[in-house]
Amino acid sequence: MSSVERLCVLIRANGAMPVLYATWGYQQGSTALAAKGWDYDVMARRLADAYRKAAENNHALLAEVGRRFCELTDAQNLYAADGVHPNEEGSRLAAEIIAAVIQKQEEKQRLREGTR
Repeated sequence: MSSVERLCVLIRANGAMPVLYATWGYQQGSTALAAKGWDYDVMARRLADAYRKAAENNHALLAEVGRRFCELTDAQNLYAADGVHPNEEGSRLAAEIIAAVIQKQEEKQRLREGTR
């Protein structure tokens, strides 16, 4: 949390809005997850909770990529063979989510500026 705070301060000092990229848990049933001895749902929930708290504490935007990975885990394979990193489809989804968060913030900013 302290690292997020320091990064957010630096980002704002340079005139930008921080966006936290809330990542995903390791793929359910993957070797990587088994090697850690973790449960998929627990890992996904803990990551989501930590990113949400960090975003709230630092008034940062939140790109909830991990939440979407979790929602789609049974319908689509978004992981590379290692069960940790995204495949091409997962990378595309992550980029779309980040872009949507930024676009939404820009639209809010335009509306605020237009009402002055």
